[in-house]
Amino acid sequence: NLYNKMTMEVILSTAFGRAVDVQNGKGGKTLESAVKIFGAFTSEGEHSSKIAKLLSFLSISFPKFMPLFRILFEKLVLGDAIDCLSKASQEIIKSRRDHDSENNTKSDLLGLMMEAIDGESKSILSDGEIIADSIGFLLAGYETTSSALTMTTGLLASHPDIQERLAV
Repeated sequence: NLYNKMTMEVILSTAFGRAVDVQNGKGGKTLESAVKIFGAFTSEGEHSSKIAKLLSFLSISFPKFMPLFRILFEKLVLGDAIDCLSKASQEIIKSRRDHDSENNTKSDLLGLMMEAIDGESKSILSDGEIIADSIGFLLAGYETTSSALTMTTGLLASHPDIQERLAV
């Protein structure tokens, strides 16, 4: 849980230019949404996990009904988690456009996506695309980094000789 919070803070600050204090309970709704999404596929979200597995099985067994199973998955398993992340992304984009108009040249991921233009000075990405890419980046970075840190800590804890070499 410590690494989940730390990872969320790092991603929000470096990719989206938002300083939050997730470890002290501020900005936790974004973290809760990410945990809910990943909990659907792990034992952390026991109830959601069972529903997700059932819907996955049904989708494979009855591909004709996949659109229905997808809607059920979104409503029963994910709930408002995706909406929460989408609204948070929209708010950050709106805030960036409203307040950072004179200094909108931030070199974080969001700033680069917002300023991406083609040769004719037209924006390449719509707000919807920026939001979708932002959520994808947040979720991909959140789970992989948090898991890697947890695994590294576990390995270091079980190998004190390597800890000593790294401490030097």
